[in-house]
Amino acid sequence: MAFIIKTLVDITNTNAKRENKFEHQQQQNYLTLLQTISLRSNPNIIEPPTVDKVSTQKDFGVKGNNSVWTMVFDFEAANSHSVEMLTGDLDLVPVISNLHETIKLEPSAFFTTNGKINTVFSEVSIASLDK
Repeated sequence: MAFIIKTLVDITNTNAKRENKFEHQQQQNYLTLLQTISLRSNPNIIEPPTVDKVSTQKDFGVKGNNSVWTMVFDFEAANSHSVEMLTGDLDLVPVISNLHETIKLEPSAFFTTNGKINTVFSEVSIASLDK
């Protein structure tokens, strides 16, 4: 099984170093996400983060079209994760805000539970990704 993360937090993978502060901060959010989901097993990135402006009412309860970053991944160890585990692990992990988000992150963190949700996970079969 693979997982899809959708988030309103800017997790752009820029590979930037400290010379470009803005892109470096985007990279720090991406690395924070990777390190957090790596706590139980090593992830394999199937589709790196992409960003699209889409309606966020259904997934996030936020009206309008907003920037949503989406990434697809699985893990080396089969059955080492679940949507519930990922949701619990990432909740309230601090991030850097005021990047390319189209919402205000207050406080600056991934929120996966309890009202102010800005990040959701779903599980998909790898076969469905090939279509």
